[in-house]
Amino acid sequence: GLTYEVHGEENVPAPEDGPFMLYCNHQSFADICATLWLMKDHGMMGYVSKEEWRKYPILADVVEYSRSVYLIRNNPKEAVKSLGEAKKILDLGFNMCIFPEGTRSKGHEMGEFKAGAFKFAEKAKVPILPIWITCGKTTAWLMMKTNIMCSMRLLHPIRCPKFG
Repeated sequence: GLTYEVHGEENVPAPEDGPFMLYCNHQSFADICATLWLMKDHGMMGYVSKEEWRKYPILADVVEYSRSVYLIRNNPKEAVKSLGEAKKILDLGFNMCIFPEGTRSKGHEMGEFKAGAFKFAEKAKVPILPIWITCGKTTAWLMMKTNIMCSMRLLHPIRCPKFG
């Protein structure tokens, strides 16, 4: 199972301040579980998910149900569609999470952010809640067999410079 430790939860924007986007590093599947657990008291949340998840029926259902959007990487025209879909979800008051590295990091160092990652918050004009997650290289199988500590450090929300 997973155990969670949260530092800086007071940095989560209040519901009356409107929706926001979580921008988190990504080490393993446990990061998704950690963000879901974190948001349990802070409103509904969807994800910007990679297109490849459509191949897995149960995961595809979760993506559809959670008001998430698929991002078709390496296809700029489809990426623009994803931006519009995400903006509609945020406009409805739902929060969204993105892993701006675009993939799981190989070690404990954060990877480089993809160029388009900030366009989601910029287009919707919502603040970004940066989160550093440490759960390690955890597999679903390992999560069922052992207790794993996930630590989350929530930083102060930031706004994209283009909208103030």
